[in-house]
Amino acid sequence: MDDGSGNPDGQAPETGADTAGETTSLLWQGPTELVLEAALIEAGIEFDKGGDPLVIASDAIKGLKSEAVDLADKLDAAESSLADIAAERDKLQADLEAAARAPQARNGSTTKLRKVAVLDNPKPDELLEQIRTADLVEIVFSDGKRELPSIAPRVIEGQAWQVNFIGLALNVPELLVEATGPGEIAGYALFLDGKQAAWAPRPDLLRVGPGAKMNLQGDVLFAPAP
Repeated sequence: MDDGSGNPDGQAPETGADTAGETTSLLWQGPTELVLEAALIEAGIEFDKGGDPLVIASDAIKGLKSEAVDLADKLDAAESSLADIAAERDKLQADLEAAARAPQARNGSTTKLRKVAVLDNPKPDELLEQIRTADLVEIVFSDGKRELPSIAPRVIEGQAWQVNFIGLALNVPELLVEATGPGEIAGYALFLDGKQAAWAPRPDLLRVGPGAKMNLQGDVLFAPAP
């Protein structure tokens, strides 16, 4: 029955809270809001349907933008760190390559004194190519017939050769020699992989005594046969 209040059968009117709940729920029923809800769920963003969907989505976007800025900063820092590491690696590689190219003459050794002959040397370019393909390059100090027992041979490494108008010159910063006994240096023999490839005579005979030390840098020059 109608009690005159417009409420049939005397039912109590709906409360404002219930009405507000229905209104809030309806806010999430439109097609745009349903898309927003799906996007928030897919993004793993927790939200409360008690709020305005547009406000929640806006706040979520602001939070994602902030996270994106933080990630971009971290990415920039990581890229900068990687660039520094790459630069250091390149420097080390360049230093190693430069060290490998640097000319040097280190002490060698021999178990048996080698015979030395006065040879007709190849042309400088040909001799340089032989040196480049050899695994072991040695300068042997000789009296013109045999290796001197008092002076150890020198193993030559790196870019230690220079072609000039006379022939092929040994171009090392220093060629230090220390004699352990007496001897006479008549010239220098170039041995490649244990075999003599060229001969460089001295302009004069150099006599050395026990304990004698000298730097023969610039003294070794292999001139081609006339």
